[in-house]
Amino acid sequence: MPSNNGLKCETDTLKDSVTALLPGLVKALALPEALRAGIIPWASPIPVFGDPTRARVATLGINPSSREFVDEAGCELEGTLRRFHTLRSLGLARWQDVEPSHLQAITQYCLDYFYRSPYDAWFKKLDYIVSGAGATYYGFASSACHLDLVPFATGRKWGELKADQRSALLGMSGDSLGVLLLPRARVPGVIGSAKWGIASSVAGVRLGCDVLVLGFNHNLQSSFGVTRVVMKAIREWVAEVGGTSRWEHS
Repeated sequence: MPSNNGLKCETDTLKDSVTALLPGLVKALALPEALRAGIIPWASPIPVFGDPTRARVATLGINPSSREFVDEAGCELEGTLRRFHTLRSLGLARWQDVEPSHLQAITQYCLDYFYRSPYDAWFKKLDYIVSGAGATYYGFASSACHLDLVPFATGRKWGELKADQRSALLGMSGDSLGVLLLPRARVPGVIGSAKWGIASSVAGVRLGCDVLVLGFNHNLQSSFGVTRVVMKAIREWVAEVGGTSRWEHS
């Protein structure tokens, strides 16, 4: 059974892994396929939201919202409102000119995300759910981080992208992640579904510890059908399956 360490396996290794991912992801931004796939071309990749070395819980989404980079009017966030680096904030004209110092700056913004100006309209609802497992994204006692299958923000929402665009994005991010996606039917009512399991490796790479994985099919940020009753039920399920007391004595 997983211990309370969760994803906190090797502190230095995890931080190095985030930085090591960036050269390939940044290189992908310079490809013609990136623009055709709908990626915001001037926005940096986001391999992680928050510090994974402090996390024992990690949530998983599809891809970052464009609101991580722009306001309601579509203008780039600046100053204290900025959440992640862009070509402009890094002083670059193109991603081909990126240097190690730029990669380090991108990494630090990812690790410090919840200490600056996080997208609370999205993460506060999710934080309520993970609190059922005794975790939180926020504060100096933070113990959760967020990951996406695709670490690139797109100008349009995932559901509005064409099938070939979604396929290209998954290919650019790692083909092994594509199998985790489930098709969502456009029907008036969606039956709630929740699953859990234990993962010890991802795409053949050993994690170094067992990780409890919980998943559910409701889009918490949607205004359709996700009532307080549904939110409460999901939180209680997270508390039952992934609560700290359950694993402390395993």
